[in-house]
Amino acid sequence: MEKFLAADGDEASKRDRWKFQGHSYLREMFINVNSVFEYGIGVSTKIASNVGIPRYSCVDSDAEFVENLRNELNTDYFRFNYAKIGDSFRSLYDYQAGPLILEEIPFEIYLVNAKRIGMHWVAFVEEVKEEGTRIYKMKEGITSPYESKFDTLSRTLYGASVGPASTIRNAFDLIRWSNSTSTTNGGLGPTDRKLLGIVYSSVKLVFEYGLGESSYIAAHVGVPLYSGTDSEIKWVSMVHSKTLDHIRFFFSDVRKLD
Repeated sequence: MEKFLAADGDEASKRDRWKFQGHSYLREMFINVNSVFEYGIGVSTKIASNVGIPRYSCVDSDAEFVENLRNELNTDYFRFNYAKIGDSFRSLYDYQAGPLILEEIPFEIYLVNAKRIGMHWVAFVEEVKEEGTRIYKMKEGITSPYESKFDTLSRTLYGASVGPASTIRNAFDLIRWSNSTSTTNGGLGPTDRKLLGIVYSSVKLVFEYGLGESSYIAAHVGVPLYSGTDSEIKWVSMVHSKTLDHIRFFFSDVRKLD
């Protein structure tokens, strides 16, 4: 403890003092609130778990880090989100607005990691916090024509980011596919692959609950608009890295019930 409270010292000690003071500030702040949302996870997430914040949600772009911290804390009611960061409208929507869409009640604190997201977002989430009460009142039956800036911006981002892409539609060849590196051990047999190849080659919109080889088939035949979700975050990240940019994947934080 002395090295944190010392009046002077080497650079390492100064950094330690800064970390200690920062962690103490977060702990004190979290103890006095009931809900927190974080852009970018880390030590602050552990502090939130340690003080027992009743309602917590977050988003991060590092799949492995999200999974490891989620398993380490084992706080079942904490909600973890995973999304890629980028400059596209789709990335802005998935990372910045998407995790908040399902939240009906605003959070008391929005903690933003400046390394992962532009600081202009601070003003945006403050607007969410202020106007969120009005959104909630509308859902409780209080009549109001008001649309919050969060509603407006998220709707605009969604409209700009979601839409059929101009893709090359490829025919599905079962023999070639079976000899490729895209097959998995997820349980699809030749008949399943052939059926999916035929169906996905003839449609424009696909949504999947559970990702796998079928996701690769969707990318291969060039489905113009595809989204899918899975509860295995590493699989979500891996499939995302091996498919086309317009294909969207979401991590669903599903836990086993006792």
